Amino acid sequence: RYYASLDRGSDFMLEMRRQAIRKGLGGVKEVIALADGQPWIWKEFEINFPMAVQVLDFWHLMEHVWALARTLWGEDSRQAKRWAESVRGQLKDKGGGAVLKRIKRLKRRRKKKTEREEIDSLIKYLTDNLSRVDYPGYIERGYDIGSGPVEAACKTVIGRRLKGSGMRWTEVGAEKIARLRAIRLSGLWDNFWGFTVSAA
Repeated sequence: RYYASLDRGSDFMLEMRRQAIRKGLGGVKEVIALADGQPWIWKEFEINFPMAVQVLDFWHLMEHVWALARTLWGEDSRQAKRWAESVRGQLKDKGGGAVLKRIKRLKRRRKKKTEREEIDSLIKYLTDNLSRVDYPGYIERGYDIGSGPVEAACKTVIGRRLKGSGMRWTEVGAEKIARLRAIRLSGLWDNFWGFTVSAA
């Protein structure tokens, strides 16, 4: 099911909870909250989906890993690629805790301020999300670890309709069209209008 809105985060998340209840939230064994690591999102998940297993989006974490690799070894260097790929494998095989230890050891060998700042940034990101980076466990249980389907849905639901060449929208107009688009793509069009459209 799709839901689209320009509501502030707390209102949006409350509506997500309502939608999930309508789809049978009370009868499921597991709820997974997959997000990019913004603190407000985790807070809202804790309020509205306290039973959820929180998972940090793997590819958002890898963006931080790549940023560090480029800072340490250069934009297009083989060493940056090799290091980032080895971290990617380690995340999937051993999880974020093992990578956090690796990054902390790396910091001891670096003296440049820019390098140490980038290392500190990744250490903070991992530390703040340590309970959400058990990728080996998630993979074993069959969880998605990446938000690709959601990102693709944003393009399908919103991008195709609202971001066409030359399109201009007021906030109110964009909100209304986004909601209608989500209703249609969720298969709720006839319910929304209160009648069934006969097939031609």
